Amino acid sequence: MKRLLVSCSNRSEYGLIRPVLLELIELNKSYNTLAVNLILYSSAVSTCFDDVIRDFGESSIDITRLVSSEASPEESLNCHFGRLAHQFSSDDFFFCDMLLVAGDRYESFALTQAAFYQRIPIAHMFGGDISNGGHFDDHIRHALTHLASVHFPVNKTASSNLLAMHQEMSRIFLIGSPVVDDIAKLDNTLVNSILCDVLISFNPMTLDLTRAVSKDLRITLEALQILQSETVLHCVATSPNNEPGFQEINDIYKEYQAMGVLEIVKSFGSPQYLYAIRDSQIVIGNSSSQVLEVPILGRRCLLVGNRQNGRHKPESVVHINSLRSPEEVKDTISSMLHSCPPDPCRDYGDPGVSRAIVNVLHQLIHMSQDLLVQKNLPLPMVKRECY
Repeated sequence: MKRLLVSCSNRSEYGLIRPVLLELIELNKSYNTLAVNLILYSSAVSTCFDDVIRDFGESSIDITRLVSSEASPEESLNCHFGRLAHQFSSDDFFFCDMLLVAGDRYESFALTQAAFYQRIPIAHMFGGDISNGGHFDDHIRHALTHLASVHFPVNKTASSNLLAMHQEMSRIFLIGSPVVDDIAKLDNTLVNSILCDVLISFNPMTLDLTRAVSKDLRITLEALQILQSETVLHCVATSPNNEPGFQEINDIYKEYQAMGVLEIVKSFGSPQYLYAIRDSQIVIGNSSSQVLEVPILGRRCLLVGNRQNGRHKPESVVHINSLRSPEEVKDTISSMLHSCPPDPCRDYGDPGVSRAIVNVLHQLIHMSQDLLVQKNLPLPMVKRECY
């Protein structure tokens, strides 16, 4: 039996891989030839564990929770990365035939580079995206691309970028984003427990020294405060990822919460975050969900600042790259709220993405490991139809 190790280092990654995990369970019902181990480490140890147990506690997926991998409050990012890399580098850590990793987190890079040096084939999801906005993610995403044996980009632009990075064409599988499947399965009869008109999601830019995110956030919240003097708007902010600069964003949120402008939700979890987007009138911020989940759900989206510069942006995304005044932002939000909601975006594929990805993974993991790790060699033809 082949063994697949699935990486999950934080809450956003869990939302990306959850639909694939569900399809891996269905695959085993048909074939029972693949042992799947989900590894929770770093912040996922605390932020995702309850959701994982709810979703997969009674399933065929083994769950490993590395409690010792969480960052301590006084630990720097550099020290945390070094400790993770050391922890993952023991010769007996990787008891698997392939590693599946999604996204662009430094914790994932620690795991992936250790797997690379132990000649474990690596399947990377969400590679080829570009975000030039001044944070670590872009660098790490491309580093993961160059370590990976096979790639699952989520849109045509990302696929073209992988080719431009000299990745072998036969190792690129343009299928779409698994998020499409989670959205297709949302229960239309359910209403999110926390209803809001405006959902706010800001994350730091780890390489930016100008504190642009804090400035953009303050201007945005001042605009919403002005708008609330004219109409009733319930605003909810979701806490940022735990990375350099997150505390300043949290402090600004708390400042405006004390003034009654917004409510703070530390983490909605998955798929509750999708329900929160679906049930809102508009989503405002600088996170990647602004160009992925929000357009797929057909909700109004105001992308603020340059954090996602370079990334594929569906037509429905309204982008203000440089914020000048609260009044300007207030007028933009007001105009958007009075416009018709956009149609759901289909740039990221149609439902069935996760099943197609799992079908390809099932074929790849049964290929020669020596062939897979020689990433410049073409792969044999892989069937794309579902099992």
